[in-house]
Formats: sequence, C-alpha cells, structure tokens
Amino acid sequence: RIVSEIFGVDHVLFSRMQFMHDGQTVERRQVPLRKLAWTKSGDDFPSCAEEISAEDCPHTENWRVALRKMLEERLGLGLPWQMLHLIEDKDLYRYVVEDNVLSGGYPGLTTMYCIHEVTMRVKEPEHS
Repeated sequence: RIVSEIFGVDHVLFSRMQFMHDGQTVERRQVPLRKLAWTKSGDDFPSCAEEISAEDCPHTENWRVALRKMLEERLGLGLPWQMLHLIEDKDLYRYVVEDNVLSGGYPGLTTMYCIHEVTMRVKEPEHS
C-alpha cells in the first residue's frame, strides 16, 4: 500500500482498472502488487513446505528489493524518487501465509500464497 496523509486523513492508492493482454478490461479495487521471482528451479527446488513458506524464503528474491522494483515497473517511480519521498511504515508490515487456496487460474488446483503486506508512506505529501 502507498499511503498519503492529506488534511489529517490517510488516502490509499488503489488500481481501479486492469487491462488484460487480450484487450479486455476488468474493474477491481487493488493495491499495487508483484509476485516474488524464484531464485531456484528444477532439481534445486526444495520439497520442504516450511522452508518455502518462511518469511525470508531463501528461494525467492528479497521482498524489499521486489517492492522497489514494483514501484518502478508498475508506477514509474524511480529509485531516487522513492528514496526521497517514501518511507516504510514498519508497524503496519504483515506476513501472511494462505495455504490450500483454490487457484483462480487452474480449476481444482490448490495453491499456497505467502504475502508480504507493506505500507509505504509519502514523507511530505505537500512537497511530493
């Protein structure tokens, strides 16, 4: 989440429309997100669910690095701008594991989601 306090009220940035590859549009209220990239594949992939679902999984890219990439790739906010205008609200960070969730893309397949919920605040909204 990206939050900016305006006149004493927190405002959260949401994506309202998603443009699909086939030209369709889907309306939804979603915060910017990005899947973490795997750093291992094939025979190197672990079979231990506890290791895969660990908050600091050694088999995916670092979530803080991925956060900065997402802000640049999805919102066009370059790293210098991020460092100058955004700060992580560490008190609002959450790590959640959702296991045995039915996949939206593959009917009948269950999956596990490991979610880092991060809140970034605009440092000085009146000057950003």
